[in-house]
Amino acid sequence: MAVVTLWFPKSKQGSALGINGLGNLGVTVAQLLVPVVIAAGIFGALGGGSLSLRLKAGGTQAVWLQNAAFVWIPVILLCTAAVWFGTRDFPMAPKTISSQLGVARDLHTWTISALYFLTFGCFVAMGASLPLIIQSVFADAPGGAPSPLLYAPFAPLVATLMRPVGGWAADRFGAGRMTAIAIGVMAVGGFSLTRFLRPDAFDGFFATILVICAASGFGNGSVFKIIPTVNPREAGAVIGIVSCVGAFGGFFPPLFLGWCIERFGSPAWAYTAMAVVALGALAVNFWFYQREGSPTRC
Repeated sequence: MAVVTLWFPKSKQGSALGINGLGNLGVTVAQLLVPVVIAAGIFGALGGGSLSLRLKAGGTQAVWLQNAAFVWIPVILLCTAAVWFGTRDFPMAPKTISSQLGVARDLHTWTISALYFLTFGCFVAMGASLPLIIQSVFADAPGGAPSPLLYAPFAPLVATLMRPVGGWAADRFGAGRMTAIAIGVMAVGGFSLTRFLRPDAFDGFFATILVICAASGFGNGSVFKIIPTVNPREAGAVIGIVSCVGAFGGFFPPLFLGWCIERFGSPAWAYTAMAVVALGALAVNFWFYQREGSPTRC
């Protein structure tokens, strides 16, 4: 992502970064693929022996948990070859690590990181926590509990497909305005989720989750368009920090969701907190990137 801004004109950088973000489809692929590959010794002797998994219904099943890692080795080798033989370097003077970390002194590095913490972290957290929510809140749903393996992959899928749309829209209509729309929808969705935390309201809950994930994916694309707009000379270094902070956004919310379920018996407070954080991010985005008269309006 750091080199995308070097190869594309400013008017197309949002779209290019959004298309690059389609790599997040790996989350959906992993959620669908891993349960399949751990159920069979597909690597034979190279994969080692199996473990015995105790089933809730009684009995045991052989599983090869190590396959969850081994299955990616052919993909890694293929991507390595593609990078080695299919890309070329952009001619530029080498930079030291200390010079690139200088962007940490720029306020915009951290305001954009906060926006990306919300948008990227939201859809990762939604997808990661959905199986837990289904099992704890909708275990007594009419007709039986929904299958976590069936529904969970759709959260990152919808978000990933919307990311290029958000990048394109930011190129066309302005990154600040599109980010505001995305975060606003996320805030409304977060408050709305508390209405569907009943065993008989799974359809409304899941539909709201998909809307939030679509908005977060859209926001991912528009937020990344802000980076080369406000710091074109050091966009690569800023992207590195913003991406790192965004990854934390996928780590902490599921922990908070689990704590809320354990402490209060419901994820309602976690969803409300997400909506409040979104309102704060909306204010940050407005002040720096949408407000008339702001020097970094985009």
